Amino acid sequence: MRQLEILPEPPPTRDPATPWPEWPRMRRDSSSHQEGGERRWCVTTLGFEGADGRLSGLRCAEVEWVDAADGRPTPRPKAGSEFVLAADLALIAMGFAGPVRGRLLRDLGVSFDERGHVVRDANHQTAVPGVFASGDLARGASLVVHAIADGRGAFVSLTPEGRAAIVAAAPRHVEEVRRHFVDLLAPEQLDTMADIAAAVLESLQPEDQDAPAEDAPAPDAQTEDPRAERAGG
Repeated sequence: MRQLEILPEPPPTRDPATPWPEWPRMRRDSSSHQEGGERRWCVTTLGFEGADGRLSGLRCAEVEWVDAADGRPTPRPKAGSEFVLAADLALIAMGFAGPVRGRLLRDLGVSFDERGHVVRDANHQTAVPGVFASGDLARGASLVVHAIADGRGAFVSLTPEGRAAIVAAAPRHVEEVRRHFVDLLAPEQLDTMADIAAAVLESLQPEDQDAPAEDAPAPDAQTEDPRAERAGG
């Protein structure tokens, strides 16, 4: 039994670079690993070998991780490190490999990045005005909590209720907050802001919408404007 992993081998215990509460970067050994077998790290698959329609081997190579132009770590095959593993059956389990470029996305005319995800701006809007993208479609395969936060971010960007939550939290200061704060945030930081906006919106909802607030005046009661008192005083 051989297991190939394109990532470098992590440490056997929690990496200090991922302290709690972050997900710990560490090697995880299952009971199957403990039973034996070979595990190889920093290895990628390049293709299949065979003849007459029959598979005979898996062509692989060692990789080194380098920073791409955008700063993202990227695997690069090492020259002269190729090898072949004997194999007579290959099962492809790709999982989520990116959005399907079907008729919908083609007709909309959205743009894609180098990883095949739909390109969007900080407000979740794609290159096509009025067309927005959220979740794995734009972020890539990730945790469900990220998808939830992404949806909330789109809610804030797209709906009057979402904008109202921010307006209610910072009346008369929304434009300044956006210009000096929100517009400067990265998409990941905006996701956090979306969580905050959702919490604010929830707090603005009365516990019992059918019952009047304890301190609320009767419908026909006359209330004085405190600004008039200050003006007259």
